[in-house]
Amino acid sequence: MRKLYLFLAGASALAYAVAWAGSAMAEGSQSKAQFEGLYFGVGLGYTSASTDSSPDGPLAGLLGGFGVTAGGDHDEGGVRVNGELLYRHALSEMFYIGVGAEVFYSGAEPGGSCQGSVPGFVSISCATSDKWGGDVSAHLGADVLGALAYVRGGYGLADYENTVTLGAFGGSLTIKEDGCNPYWVVGGGLEIPLTDSVNLALEGDWKQYDNRGYDLGGLLPDVVSFEDEEWSAGVKLRAQF
Repeated sequence: MRKLYLFLAGASALAYAVAWAGSAMAEGSQSKAQFEGLYFGVGLGYTSASTDSSPDGPLAGLLGGFGVTAGGDHDEGGVRVNGELLYRHALSEMFYIGVGAEVFYSGAEPGGSCQGSVPGFVSISCATSDKWGGDVSAHLGADVLGALAYVRGGYGLADYENTVTLGAFGGSLTIKEDGCNPYWVVGGGLEIPLTDSVNLALEGDWKQYDNRGYDLGGLLPDVVSFEDEEWSAGVKLRAQF
């Protein structure tokens, strides 16, 4: 969790520094392009999360013999909210470049699961979730008939929690572990001016997370690996400072 906080703080500081430098340059110009400047955005949308899980590590064969299986493909959707700090600079009357920092909360859990048992002796089940995170990304856009069509790409971290429950002799033990899962993000959208300082953006993105695994809180080597990806789409209001 601490790594995620430090990453988000650094990403926000980077975006602010670029925005401050860009604003200082813009003050010296006679006119300002329509989509140039520092923006704060809030968004609401829908996320579809998918997890592909599979047995992994030296214990995979042993656990497979006990009937412990990974859940395969798992899909789940949920509401997504996000906040953003973005600065764009006009390269010309048509083209823009920018840098942004974004944080998000997702109600969709890349659910990956595993379960199995030795009848009358031991049972195991596990679940995982990515709830919130953030990224820093570069933006490239073009003014098309008064609207801005743009793409973005960047790198981020998401907080996740693994929960493993072991049952034996009528009792159970639950082990939880938190961590930060890196991801790459690409996306884009169409931004339409509503007023002189407020724009409405329709956008979507795709996140590919690094592989991760269960190790029972560090007690054992990874026994199941998970590969997560997310598709998101929604609307965002951007207000210019």
